Amino acid sequence: MVAVARVVPDETHPFGSGEAAMLVEDSWQRMGIGRSLLRHAAAAAAMSGYRQLITYPGTTTGVVQRLMAGIGTTRLIADVPRHLHTRLAENARLGLASLGARRAYPAAGAVGG
Repeated sequence: MVAVARVVPDETHPFGSGEAAMLVEDSWQRMGIGRSLLRHAAAAAAMSGYRQLITYPGTTTGVVQRLMAGIGTTRLIADVPRHLHTRLAENARLGLASLGARRAYPAAGAVGG
């Protein structure tokens, strides 16, 4: 597996909030896979009724904050644990359709899985 993402209800935040998590295999990072995967996850979340995504980035706050800014308005919450609130942009639902013009990736069979 190269990358995986999920969005689940966030029990500590109000209705309409989903906790987003994503992992991209180290050797596949910095190729735009995470950005594309996040747009897919944001589109699916918006279509499922989520209005904001909550992320708990740990030590990679700056990287995650830049990624999340690509899907909506993001703010860092300094509470423990530190986390980001990203209000999904009005066009978040378009995330699935807007990926076609992005960078091409190897075919699924070429990835080894």
